[in-house]
Amino acid sequence: MAGGAPTAAALRRRTNGSPAAKHGNGATNSSHKNGETGKTAPRRGLVVAGVAAAAILLRGLNTPGAAIYGKNNKATAAVLRSAKTFRGAKRRGPLTGVDAEALLQASQALIPAFDSYGPLLSRAARADLTGNVRKLRKAGMGPGVRDVGTVVLADPDYTHVHGPTMALFWLNRILQQVAGTFEELLKTDAADVVKSATKAYLRTTAPYNLAWQRRVGKLLLKVTPNRENLIRCYGQPDFAHLAPVFEQWLRDSRATREAIDEFYRQRPAIAPKVRWKGKSLGN
Repeated sequence: MAGGAPTAAALRRRTNGSPAAKHGNGATNSSHKNGETGKTAPRRGLVVAGVAAAAILLRGLNTPGAAIYGKNNKATAAVLRSAKTFRGAKRRGPLTGVDAEALLQASQALIPAFDSYGPLLSRAARADLTGNVRKLRKAGMGPGVRDVGTVVLADPDYTHVHGPTMALFWLNRILQQVAGTFEELLKTDAADVVKSATKAYLRTTAPYNLAWQRRVGKLLLKVTPNRENLIRCYGQPDFAHLAPVFEQWLRDSRATREAIDEFYRQRPAIAPKVRWKGKSLGN
């Protein structure tokens, strides 16, 4: 979560109306065909500069609310509820073996955790994660669909930003970015949240973004709560108590996340192309 969907949603709102928006935009909706031209480059520079200023100002405004400790903490309950739902999502199947309704419910269950990060990240997560869930439901995913791959293969236009092919791909990128952040935070007792979220973004989502989108993504991740506030968001006394919550979600969601990734790896023609393989966000 920390540093997952929020970056994607904020990027998308800033690209609406651009040439890239016709086929997909933002961190979660880059397409096969979008690109930059000389006419759009100055505009991108203004966007990056504007976001840089906004990130500095909004970090102070995006303060998490008062923490509720114990079993009633909404963020902790949300992650555990998501984990429990993911346990029933992966089944045997010829394509992904991922049950549609279980996937959508498990993904949507994370929203209260994003809410605990403060109003800015809450709005962005709701726009992005919920947006992809809504697109998938509109495409026919839900109760009775035993394998999400069947809906994707029936998609008449796999490049369409509102279609199930792109929506499933980017929903899983969100889940993988959440997982990557949790994994980075679990590596050491003092892992920095912003650095952890940025590393996760670089590994899971940045490869599919344009250069200016990667720069904006790095700036937006700066509004992620620091380590002390993150622990507070989850109502835990210290990270030692929070770690098992993250570990549970990673274990229970892993089979589903990996199955969807493998589905697209086996079908490169329908997946967004990799745009970046470097280590610097500025490349």
